[in-house]
Amino acid sequence: MTRYDYKSLSPQDFEELTRDLLQAEWNIPLEAFKTGRDRGIDLRYAPLDGGTTIIQCKHYASSSVSSLLSQLRISELPKVRQLQPQRYVLVTSLPLSPADKDKIVEACRPFVLGPADAIGADDLDGLLSRHPGIERANFKLWLTSTAVLDRVLHNAEVSQTEFEVERIRRKLPVFVQSKAFQRAQNLLQEQRVVIVSGVPGIGKTTLAEMLLFAHLEEGYQPVVIQTDLIEGKRLFRPKTRQIFYYDDFLGQTFLGDQRTYLGNNHDAALISFIEMVRDTSHSRFVLTTREHILRQAFQVSERFLHSTMMSQRCVLELRDYSFGQRARILYNHLYFSDLPQRYRDMILEEDFFLDIIKHDHFNPRLVEWLASLTRLRSPPPEEYRQSITGLLQSPEALWSHAFETQISDAGRDLLLTLYTC
Repeated sequence: MTRYDYKSLSPQDFEELTRDLLQAEWNIPLEAFKTGRDRGIDLRYAPLDGGTTIIQCKHYASSSVSSLLSQLRISELPKVRQLQPQRYVLVTSLPLSPADKDKIVEACRPFVLGPADAIGADDLDGLLSRHPGIERANFKLWLTSTAVLDRVLHNAEVSQTEFEVERIRRKLPVFVQSKAFQRAQNLLQEQRVVIVSGVPGIGKTTLAEMLLFAHLEEGYQPVVIQTDLIEGKRLFRPKTRQIFYYDDFLGQTFLGDQRTYLGNNHDAALISFIEMVRDTSHSRFVLTTREHILRQAFQVSERFLHSTMMSQRCVLELRDYSFGQRARILYNHLYFSDLPQRYRDMILEEDFFLDIIKHDHFNPRLVEWLASLTRLRSPPPEEYRQSITGLLQSPEALWSHAFETQISDAGRDLLLTLYTC
């Protein structure tokens, strides 16, 4: 049976997974509630004829059974006594032994009816094996299963490509799947090539890496192109399932400052490689670039202009993230960060998190910054919100490197001129 790493899930992710699995297994609808003080109720089944069932989700993957039992006795049991449900089901991401289940039943007597209502990690693994559709829908979960990771590591080894599997694994917990992910997947399936473009900081690289990781699970060998297409051509195998990945394939500066790109026929080489991939049913190609650089490339390269590249473009925009997905991006970054609790509390106080989510300057990179005290120059807790507000209103620290080193002198002059207007 496949084993899953529930540590990649946030508590909200874990609760949603539990709801989907129990609904499928019990064939009943379960009520879910907004995040916040739950009064001992995460999920509920309350039919009209009475007999309420309460499900409590305890995401304790990094803790211990003794801590769970202590929490149940001290905090949860008093709430359950007030609710008086007919049945109380505890679901935890901890693995449970028969003795552990007996202790949970004893601690929650008489509401946990028996050991079967103490559901642990091994039970969840079994439910996922019986409901594979739910496994596939929970993107982060199946990408961190033991079976998937074995295949990923094996494929990375066979391809002889220096592929940082562990680095991308570390990104999985904070990844939020927007509608752009499916759009990019469809392009990759239909045309075998996708160019993920967008403004800086919008999440292009993360989206592309998740596409890459997902294909490794299907048996594709990764070829990560670091400098130029010679690497890809050298490793190309027309009869092998391969996925090529080229991040910032036009560079991070304006193409107009890189005349050698066209002078060395890099545009012709890229189009030729794209066509080679498209003509091979076993191959896939994922590229990323900044949208303004891509548009400039089409202005200066006639080969690009007459190619099919525009039809393979997936533009990632802020509107691709719903309000709920923005909230989940912030929540995941805070939950999986090393921020002390006092700093996290400052974001929750007076619903300050809503100011972040709704702000016009919101983007995933900015959220990554505000979840790092080092990048904010380690303000004290009482100044943390002020630092975030400053970053939102005037994010020059976030973009100073790009302004100073990644655009031309003419580009800087133009921006300064626009600012004075």
